Amino acid sequence: MEFMQAIVQLLRVMLGGIVAVFLVYMLSGKELHKKRLLISGVIQGVLIYLARLLPVHFGVHTIILILTLIFISVKICKIDIYKSIASSIVYVIFLFICEWVFTVIYTKVLKLPVEILFNRSIIGTVLSLPPLLFTVLLTFIVLYIRKINQRRYR
Repeated sequence: MEFMQAIVQLLRVMLGGIVAVFLVYMLSGKELHKKRLLISGVIQGVLIYLARLLPVHFGVHTIILILTLIFISVKICKIDIYKSIASSIVYVIFLFICEWVFTVIYTKVLKLPVEILFNRSIIGTVLSLPPLLFTVLLTFIVLYIRKINQRRYR
């Protein structure tokens, strides 16, 4: 069962890595390259997985996530470093907001124990998917508002 949990978690962080790189592409305004997106997303996912295994304090994983995302988006995706830094930070802020909202929903509305959300079980992994999807939705909303404002002030 532990092996299955590790596989499910690895698939989840690979999906998260692909979403992270995709959103950095979108926020930076760079043209999307599917092959680079998949390669860099899988690499980012594996790096996230490995970073979570490190015996470091809470929050250090986030810094590692941001640094690896910036490095990958600059070196593999060929995104400008300044746009990469800004896009990576915006992505992480959006992800934190969505995870916080869903944590409140899960614990206050659905009355789920916090332990389920933060353990590395299959249920905890599945419950981490909606915040990831809402992060994508939030990014598209911001991009849509940016596009409307650009048209308005031309």
